[in-house]
Amino acid sequence: MATVCLILRKKICDIIFSICCFQPMLDEEVRHLREQLWSGVATQLCKGQLYRYNVAWQPGGIDPDSHTDHKNYLDTLCQQFTNGVLHQLEKAKHLRKSQIPVSEYYTEFDELLHHMHFCLAKCADFRGQGETLQKIRDFLSVPKNNCPLVVFADSGVGKTSLMAMVMKLLPQWLGTEPGPE
Repeated sequence: MATVCLILRKKICDIIFSICCFQPMLDEEVRHLREQLWSGVATQLCKGQLYRYNVAWQPGGIDPDSHTDHKNYLDTLCQQFTNGVLHQLEKAKHLRKSQIPVSEYYTEFDELLHHMHFCLAKCADFRGQGETLQKIRDFLSVPKNNCPLVVFADSGVGKTSLMAMVMKLLPQWLGTEPGPE
């Protein structure tokens, strides 16, 4: 059984019929092989690792502002993804604790302290990226934004430093920075 896996599978219904005005020809061999693959995958997963969604196609694609079923789909997907990842992390934490004696790995405090020093060092060396920081600030300032923030770039260009700086600036951006006592 796969223990660390989460699959969120979306099927868009009626997309072929909405786009085309003719009866599509399905390759039966491909359909059969795809069904075999998914049934085999499903047998290797535990409860809560595979979620299936059927979403009706609408012109313009997935539009939660215009279609309540699309909004419900996205809300459910986000909730199940969040719960699934948290569950996987909790399982991994318990598995790690049961396999490694406490004396052989950092305590949670030591690990937290290590990350804090790491982030402080990244922020101290941070240069430039003002435009990117402003884009992230603008993205995070949208009320009730359910979209994930995805930062991607080549290895070594400063993604970790950028996110360390975002975390440093976040209280200031949100107006939650502690004031002088």
